[in-house]
Amino acid sequence: MGQKLGHGGIAYISSVLGVSSKTIKAGLEEFEKKFLSGRIRHKGGGRKSKEVSCKSLYKKFEKLIIGHTAGCPVKGIKWTYPGIEMKNTMQPHPLLLLLFFASACSLPDSHHRPGTPARVLVVVEVAPAAGSTAKEALDTMYPILLKRLINAGITYQKIEVDEAERTISFYLIDGPANEGKPTTYPVAYFKEALTTKAKLEFWDTYRISDAELFNAFVQLGATHELFRHLRINQNYELGSAAVLGIAKEEMIRVVDSLLALPEVKGVFPQDISFKWSRAVGYIQELYGIKTPDTGPVLTEKHLKYAHGALDEISDSPQISLGFNEKGAIIWAQMTTRATQNGNREIAIVLNDEVLSAPRVMSPIMGGQSMMSGNFTLGEVDDMALRLQIASLPHSLKIVQARAL
Repeated sequence: MGQKLGHGGIAYISSVLGVSSKTIKAGLEEFEKKFLSGRIRHKGGGRKSKEVSCKSLYKKFEKLIIGHTAGCPVKGIKWTYPGIEMKNTMQPHPLLLLLFFASACSLPDSHHRPGTPARVLVVVEVAPAAGSTAKEALDTMYPILLKRLINAGITYQKIEVDEAERTISFYLIDGPANEGKPTTYPVAYFKEALTTKAKLEFWDTYRISDAELFNAFVQLGATHELFRHLRINQNYELGSAAVLGIAKEEMIRVVDSLLALPEVKGVFPQDISFKWSRAVGYIQELYGIKTPDTGPVLTEKHLKYAHGALDEISDSPQISLGFNEKGAIIWAQMTTRATQNGNREIAIVLNDEVLSAPRVMSPIMGGQSMMSGNFTLGEVDDMALRLQIASLPHSLKIVQARAL
């Protein structure tokens, strides 16, 4: 496993499984001793040996373990979209994950091409958090950055870790081919691919039925220019009460400009911030977020982990979240308040887009949740990595990026 994931591989698997690194090492040693050395069958027994190559094994195992869930009332909570109910889920079984990573050790890394000259050098400096050593910070960041690089389809010649300088040097060849044709990417592309973070926020929301909102729309009048481009959620015909209206994707800028007009802005509550959902079929939903002067109380900085998952029923990609101790307390307080205030919705906002606004049916304890929002599996995996980078206490800085 260490050879497969490289520097910090054991530490990464330890963080994913929540298992001590010593336990993982001991398990791997026992696995290798029992199953990878010596003979299990008597000589001549079983099928004839032959070399087997299965390039799709990694993806197949990944899909298998990522969707392994079961109802367990003491485990995490799963959001449903558009947020009518919540269900209990269980994390992938550690044994299944261990077997997968053990088998993955022998699979080749097609992105690592030591015989091809590098074209770009990017050097990332890792500043350890207070109380952490340079080695601990590098062990944590290396596998995450490597996976981010691979997910982006970037090929590399070599990667060098310098503990004394607290740097990771990436000798990169190029990015993914465009429509099957080789493409030359600028240096800026590789800088962004390696260190771009994700911003995650949880907000209380207004409802279209709230008096402040209802009166504001009435005051504007049915003939206002705004309503030529924004369809209001009358009588909840658009679903959730947290959805104020919908607009075509090409009309979003027009609606935003109208909402920003002083005579329009002045009729709405002072703490409201309008945010749009991701486009679905060229249509986007408008939400009214309650934004106090103190800012969001729950963000990516309160995350303990974030990783991709598949819904056990719909097989749709989702992001599984776990909060740290402080985040779990804030999350419990937010969901308790939402429950007591008429089972209101909480908006999950990722990079300034509303992923979903689930209706909270009961307080959520334990600090776990899952969010969805019309993602592909690749987008979920990439976004989870960006959330991991943003949530970690160690900071990253590119100290060098140049063509070779």
